[in-house]
Amino acid sequence: PRFATRPLAGARRSQPGTAARRPSARSSAASRRALEPPPYAAGESHGALARLLGQGADAFVDTSFGRSWVLTRWSSPRLRFGIQDCLDLLNGHGGEEMLKGVKLVKTIVLGPGDEAFEKVSHPGGVQDHLVANRLHSPADLLERGDGWTFTSMLGSGATGEMRDFHGGLWAALGLPIGINAYLTPPGAQGLSVHADPHDVFVLQQAGTKDWTLFEDDYRTVQRELTLQPGDVLYLPSGVPHCAASPSNGSSLHLSVSVHRGPFCAAALLA
Repeated sequence: PRFATRPLAGARRSQPGTAARRPSARSSAASRRALEPPPYAAGESHGALARLLGQGADAFVDTSFGRSWVLTRWSSPRLRFGIQDCLDLLNGHGGEEMLKGVKLVKTIVLGPGDEAFEKVSHPGGVQDHLVANRLHSPADLLERGDGWTFTSMLGSGATGEMRDFHGGLWAALGLPIGINAYLTPPGAQGLSVHADPHDVFVLQQAGTKDWTLFEDDYRTVQRELTLQPGDVLYLPSGVPHCAASPSNGSSLHLSVSVHRGPFCAAALLA
């Protein structure tokens, strides 16, 4: 994988990860496969982080955890979960309980420093949007997404593979983990500039998404990044950011939250 890092203001500067070149067109299939992490094995505590960042828990904690953002570029998504899978869940394939954790969000940029934010959090409103716009396939979302981003709370995961990954990441870090999905139609921005109170691993699953990272003043641009399918972006808590899909395509990413706050028995049982 290829890495990029940026330390937080006032934090101990970490050493950037070693950059590994993408294979050339003349590289053998075996060489291309060698760049990818091995399939996740349940019960392997370092497997989940290796799948995300190409490094184990010890190396990540020593160099970047809670200190600096890290971008790792892979050639394929880290988990098998695409736009159609997400739409199937939204349309009831995941059960009625699924919609209770779904919201619609939309940020409209009116001008420099001027934005309008809208949100639909009632399950009935989300269902009405799905039905009225007949959103059953990626093509439907491309044509009739209407600028709304679906944010879905998946808990420990929506698939067996995702749940195994959730358990492996918990075993590696020993901290509460949560997984959300963000499905965005073309040319849309879900949330306005904000900073999360927890760390986040962003897994780009389908399409691309343009991310802007800001300094602590929420105005000065620190870095602009375009995530491609397979890319993983780690953001420590407190980094202001926003993300938008391109005008010509929908985007899906998973947001894996890691809570470095006080750990208690209730969190373990949740």
